[in-house]
Amino acid sequence: MMCPQCGAPLPRGAKRRPVQCEHCGTRLEPDVGEAPAHPSEPSPEQTGRPLTFPTPPRHTYRTLIAVVPTLLAYGVYMFVWRQAQPQSAAASRSVATVAASTAPGSTPSKPTPEPGPAPRVFPGLLLVPAAHAGDADNLIAVVEEPGAQRKRWLAAFDGGRGDVLWRWSLDRDPNLADAHRAAIDRMLLVASPGTVYALSLETGEVSWSRDTGGRVESLCSGDGYAGLSFPNQRFVAFSVATGSSVKGRPEACAEVLSSRSVAPNFSVVDGKAVDPPLPSRAPLDVQRVLVPHKGKARVVLGTDASRRARVAVASRDSWLWDARLGRGHANRARLLSPPLAAVRNERLVVPYVLDGPAELRLASLDLASGRLVWDEALTQRDVEARWPEAELRISRAGTIYFSNGKGQLWVVGFDSQLMWKLGER
Repeated sequence: MMCPQCGAPLPRGAKRRPVQCEHCGTRLEPDVGEAPAHPSEPSPEQTGRPLTFPTPPRHTYRTLIAVVPTLLAYGVYMFVWRQAQPQSAAASRSVATVAASTAPGSTPSKPTPEPGPAPRVFPGLLLVPAAHAGDADNLIAVVEEPGAQRKRWLAAFDGGRGDVLWRWSLDRDPNLADAHRAAIDRMLLVASPGTVYALSLETGEVSWSRDTGGRVESLCSGDGYAGLSFPNQRFVAFSVATGSSVKGRPEACAEVLSSRSVAPNFSVVDGKAVDPPLPSRAPLDVQRVLVPHKGKARVVLGTDASRRARVAVASRDSWLWDARLGRGHANRARLLSPPLAAVRNERLVVPYVLDGPAELRLASLDLASGRLVWDEALTQRDVEARWPEAELRISRAGTIYFSNGKGQLWVVGFDSQLMWKLGER
C-alpha cells in the first residue's frame, strides 16, 4: 500500500490496523480489500488463445497401465466364481452332511436308496400285428412285478417304444404264466390246462372263456375258428368270436405262430436230424440248423476245431458261406447253449457270448453273403454259458426282441440301436 499524501510505501501489515506514514507523519485508517495472493490468469477470450487442458503427468499413464489388467483379471475371476457357485454350494452341503454324520454323538444320515429290483420277463414272447399300424408289431409277454407280492401280468407293449398298452392280471390262475398264447382274428387266445380265454388285442378285455380239459399242445386256425390239440390226440374246435364249439375236425385248420413257436418262417432241428443231409466236408461242427419253410438256404450254427463260434449257410448241394463271430475277438466267441438264431428281411441275427471278461452280444449278418452288418454288446451282467430258455424274435419291420430266459429283455432296431429293455437296471 502507498501513502496518499507523499506516495511513500506504508509499513507491511498496514491494511488491518491504523498506521502512520514514516515519511510525512500522516496517520491513516486504511479501508481497502484484501488483494489476491496471485494475479488471476487472463481468460482465453482476453488472450485469444484456444482453451486447453493440462497434460497429465507420465506417472498417470503408468498407473493406468498397471491397474487395467488387474481390473480385467478381477472381472474374469468374479464371473468364474459366480458360475461355480451352485456346484460349490452343493459340494459344501455334501461335505457338511458327511461331517455331521461322522461327528461324535451325531445320528448317521440315511444313504441314498439304490434302484429297486427290476421286473422279470417270463419266457413265451409273442409278436402280434398292431392295429392300423402297417408293418408294426406289438409284444405280448408275461411280466412279474418286483416286491414281496410278486404279481404277474400278461401285458401288451408297443413294439417300438415299450409303452404298456394294456395288462391283464394272472392271479386268477397260476398256470396262465406258462399258458399257450396265439393271436387269431384280432383275438388273443390264452390256453391254460384248465381254461381258454379270448382277449381283445387292442384293449385286453376278456370276450369269452371256455374249459379245455387238459394241457394244450398246439393251436391251429381256419376261417373264423380255432382248434386245440392235446397230447392224447384229442382235438377241440371252437368259434374265435364266441367260443362256441364247432363240430368235427376242420381239415383247413393250419398251425399258427404262438408263444412256443421258434420262428415264423423256420424250424429249428438238431444238426444230426437235418433232412436232407447237409453237404459233405462241413466247415464247422454242426450243432443246430434253421430249416426254412420255403426255400433251400439252411442256416447252420456250430463251432470250429478250437470251439469258437461259427455260422454258415448251406444249400442242398453246397456251402454258400461260413463266418466266425466276435470280430477281433473270435478266439473268445461262444454260441449260446443251446445255439440260437433268427432270420427275417434277408438278415441273420445271432446272439453269442465273449469270454473273459464275459459279454453278451448280438450280431447281424447279410443272409446272402455272410457279410457282417453290425455287432453290438447287450450286457456284461450275469453272462453264463447255459441259455435253455432264451428267445429271439424279429418283427415284420425288422425289430429284434431277445430275452435271455432269466428275466431280461432287449429290443434292438434293424440298425443296431437299442430301443428299449425290460428287467435290467
